[in-house]
Amino acid sequence: MKIGWYFPLPRIYRVSQQFFSLPYNYDYFLASVWIRCLQLVPELEKLGISSIFNEKTANCDIAIFLRDFSSPIQDTIRYQRANGARIAIDLCVNPFDVTGVIRNGYGATREMKAATLAAIKQSDGVLCASSFIANRAKQFSSLVVHLPDSVDTKHYCCRKSMADTDSKPLRAVWAGVRSKAHHLQEIMPELDRQNISLEIISDKLPALSNSFHFTKWSYKSSPRSLLKGDIAISPREITNPYDLGHSHFKIAVFMAQGIPAIASPLPSYEELIDQTKGGIIARTLSDWRTALSEIQHDRALLRRFGDAAYAGMQQFSTEVIAGQYIKFFDTLLAHRSAR
Repeated sequence: MKIGWYFPLPRIYRVSQQFFSLPYNYDYFLASVWIRCLQLVPELEKLGISSIFNEKTANCDIAIFLRDFSSPIQDTIRYQRANGARIAIDLCVNPFDVTGVIRNGYGATREMKAATLAAIKQSDGVLCASSFIANRAKQFSSLVVHLPDSVDTKHYCCRKSMADTDSKPLRAVWAGVRSKAHHLQEIMPELDRQNISLEIISDKLPALSNSFHFTKWSYKSSPRSLLKGDIAISPREITNPYDLGHSHFKIAVFMAQGIPAIASPLPSYEELIDQTKGGIIARTLSDWRTALSEIQHDRALLRRFGDAAYAGMQQFSTEVIAGQYIKFFDTLLAHRSAR
């Protein structure tokens, strides 16, 4: 079986294609691209699935499109469909509920919704990074599958040691792009009150009013960087359908290395913590205060959460999730057009 993947290429790679080829450096790509495509490819190859990237006229059995559904991509979808490929649309955010630009350049616009619906209309199936998105997508396609983000446990192979946490001050850790760091502002004063320091791992230094330690994000160094924290935190807004659609990866990548999480009640976070028992959902600022205090004063609880997170995340390894993609591919090839 041959899969064609279509996703936005960073400029350095668009230029290099004209002269020479470069090995893919994940630091240049949207995180969703390497999470939902590039890291899957080696595992799929072990299962007999070959992959081609961004070749419009490639001869493939299935063509998967993610993050870009603009007019040129619509042309590629039509070409691949006309030449017999099954078409799959991969959604890592919720494009169906128009929020406009919420803050710092993210959100769902009318143009984004229209382009996505046009792509789905030509598709045979839809892949979704969260159950929230999948439930929305079912209104527009007869074949919708929730395939969760995976964590490559061959790369994120470190294991947090909680042996020395009894005698050291607690450190919280957050990872993400700078445009999302504003979510931290509300709980940072509580971290200060409880004498919990904060490590931020990001593409650029965020502008926040409270003090924190900063580490520059790099895919290569991130497994070690994540270990700088004892508890992963992920406060998020739950007032709009764009944020509600986000996947679990932001906390999953920590949990896969034995770092438990305290997180806002996004559907994907609730589902992951319910399945693994590797953390706490904090619905209010009072919940955050209580959860942080419990972890601060009961390090045995921290260790139990860490062990549960590490064990529970094995089911979300890239190797395991790749097998779920195979099942989707088989279903897609047997499924009549979803139009």
